[in-house]
Amino acid sequence: MKLDKLVKLEKALEGRLDRLTRRKGAPPDPFEWIPSILDEIEQRVVPSGGRGRAFPYELIRVLVRVEPGSAETARAVFRAGAFEDRVRERLREARCEAPAALRVQARVVESGPIGEGESPYSVEFRRPSTSKERRDAAAEPAETRVPAVRILVLEGHARRRIHQLKLERINLGRMESVEGHGPQGIRRNHVAFVDRDDPVNGTVSRAHAHI
Repeated sequence: MKLDKLVKLEKALEGRLDRLTRRKGAPPDPFEWIPSILDEIEQRVVPSGGRGRAFPYELIRVLVRVEPGSAETARAVFRAGAFEDRVRERLREARCEAPAALRVQARVVESGPIGEGESPYSVEFRRPSTSKERRDAAAEPAETRVPAVRILVLEGHARRRIHQLKLERINLGRMESVEGHGPQGIRRNHVAFVDRDDPVNGTVSRAHAHI
């Protein structure tokens, strides 16, 4: 633990020394920001139980702001693949195996001069989606395609004569709730005919049909 702190201190001092010795008025060198960005990423490593360490994110987004004169150099430094390799190498040095699905996206934008004490970059992290979030995301497009249906009962006696429904599956049958068999459990009839002695209702079974 003490060794890790010494290494981080040494890297921070090196970065500050480079900035102090850089020629006044010269455009910032994008290479100078890489150690700081990697330090920020390494700080997100967490214990995973036992002696292991884990990186609990699936996506890293880095936004770098540079002056127009440094844009071409910055894009070369943060080009696709090269910077991601640096991130994975830093995680290995931190005794943390990078997730196989980890993606690193770096974007360089031109801006005006960066103010004193203002950071030229920002780093965002995104955790993997939970199984529930993935199910909800998969279900959302299907729900938007389900049309609204208006059902009018012309013969027989139902709980309601007019039904306005927007469901993927609409059950029709006698009685509102029917005990099902197997994994279905209780079946709910959205269009429910009354369980009574009636020539029409007598032709409707409890789990009659579905739309």
